[in-house]
Amino acid sequence: MASLNSPIQLLFFVSGITVIAVITPHTQECYKYYWQKVAEAPPNYKFPKFRDFDQTVYSAIFFTISEVISRYYFVHIFIPICKE
Repeated sequence: MASLNSPIQLLFFVSGITVIAVITPHTQECYKYYWQKVAEAPPNYKFPKFRDFDQTVYSAIFFTISEVISRYYFVHIFIPICKE
């Protein structure tokens, strides 16, 4: 294991531990809340399933890929125009 020699290494280590410590109970509570709301829904109400978020996932993938492609191509297009 690497030693924590620098204060910034210690900061990132403590930040990582804090994120893990916070995200685990948060995820569990969100899961419980979802199933509680599904149970409380009216009988004829179709509560959205996790599978309904496919469009969001596909959009995120599409925009991430288009951002990477745009970064590569648009930089070369705008170099002659940019004065920086």
